[in-house]
Amino acid sequence: MINQELEELLRMLPAADKTSGPTDRMRRPCPDCGRLLRRGRDNMKWFCDNPRCPVIYVIYDPLWLKPLKIAREAKRRV
Repeated sequence: MINQELEELLRMLPAADKTSGPTDRMRRPCPDCGRLLRRGRDNMKWFCDNPRCPVIYVIYDPLWLKPLKIAREAKRRV
């Protein structure tokens, strides 16, 4: 299990080098609406401030390349 995660991170390293730096990776768009996310106090969760967007927060991998978890509001049942 740990080997798979390590191999995946090693495959993502070249993609991290293509970005201009950590500050470029710190600006992340919302996966649903595209608006820039606001970083939380714990520096792990990224929040979407768009009131029409169902995304509550996003947690990215250690290199900030892809989302690990996307928390969305539940759809209302009619």
